[in-house]
Amino acid sequence: MRRLMIGVLLLTLLLACTGCSETMRTTQDLVDKAREEIPIADAQTTDLAYGGVQTMGERSLHWFISGNAYQAHYYLPMECESPQEGTYRFVRTYKPVTCAKDIALARWNEGYSFLVNNPDCAALRLTGQDGEMTEISLQGQELPFLYFYEGTPAQYLFLDGQGQELP
Repeated sequence: MRRLMIGVLLLTLLLACTGCSETMRTTQDLVDKAREEIPIADAQTTDLAYGGVQTMGERSLHWFISGNAYQAHYYLPMECESPQEGTYRFVRTYKPVTCAKDIALARWNEGYSFLVNNPDCAALRLTGQDGEMTEISLQGQELPFLYFYEGTPAQYLFLDGQGQELP
């Protein structure tokens, strides 16, 4: 009987801790967690900057940028949930798709999250599945620029100041 009670107590403790995770409150807390998750060599010593956040309900996608002016950048999208205002709990990271130099995207929350960190990019042109085209001007926007497209675009292009597609 005693073993049964100990087994039940251990099972209860295990179930109580399921879903327990570190609560983050500051941008530095988020950066520290991203540093643990980013799949690059020397993650502990590489520069890592907070790129911005997109929020939908209790879920948010935080973007992080590794490297500096002399290094290639890696972009890490990290999803968190916010059980209460000003707090975050890690959910998962996504593998970003690199579209052009310093432009990345991630499939998230039934849509696409775009991060543009390229000063040569003047516009983002999206064509929906229905053929409807949307062009977002980045003129005067601070970089990195984040944009969320709900759904799946049939095409996305990143254009320079002359309307030409960036390589």
